[in-house]
Amino acid sequence: MSIFQDSHFVVGLSFVLFFVLLAYLGVHKFLGRALDQRADRIREELDEVRRLREEAQAVFAEFERKHREVETQTGEIVAQIEEWDCPHVVLTGGEPMLQAELIPLCDSLRRMGRHITVETAGTLYLPVACDLMSISPKLSNSTPSAYRDVRWSRRHERDRHAPDVVRRLVAEYDYQVKFVVDSLSDCQEVQRYLDELSEIDRRRVMLMPQGVDAQALADRGRWLEPYCQAHGLRFCPRKQVEWFGLVRGT
Repeated sequence: MSIFQDSHFVVGLSFVLFFVLLAYLGVHKFLGRALDQRADRIREELDEVRRLREEAQAVFAEFERKHREVETQTGEIVAQIEEWDCPHVVLTGGEPMLQAELIPLCDSLRRMGRHITVETAGTLYLPVACDLMSISPKLSNSTPSAYRDVRWSRRHERDRHAPDVVRRLVAEYDYQVKFVVDSLSDCQEVQRYLDELSEIDRRRVMLMPQGVDAQALADRGRWLEPYCQAHGLRFCPRKQVEWFGLVRGT
């Protein structure tokens, strides 16, 4: 009986020839490279995981550091208010709604039984404890000249009006709305604003004259006060500027 008639021999020989062919074609090298590349990818993924973990740890450490700073700053402010025994506290800026520490500060003041007023332009929202939300929307007269900084001018004009934020504030808080007025065209802009946000109670709207000294305020006040009376609005003199001038803190 020929060995080629032995099925076991033929099968075994086929396997041997198959692997010889693979070796001749260099398949073992291809498989080796593929395994090496896979191992490299796994190492890269593990390195990326380690990098992301280190970044997360650094972010968390920075968060904890800032949280400790906020607690320290909040404690210092609360201590000053306790020392001065102020029953009414006005939180202003800049824009206080930009500061996340406003939330714990308001919570501390609420526990102290203080009356809290937050001064805001009405472009940002934070869920703060507050007795009076004093909203001062920016009219177009507040937009800086594009000749000085075109990017800041465009950004200010884009962001100064946030009706959805204002609607939320007037729905959730006791509020007042204040506008700084320079001319009759500003008054007309205020009217358009109030038409758009009809939920604002006009009895809570105050118009303040624009001016950097007592004379300028008086000049605008002479026509602005009767305008307010005629349109169901409140006239708000800027006594702090009249008394102290346009200095820091007024």
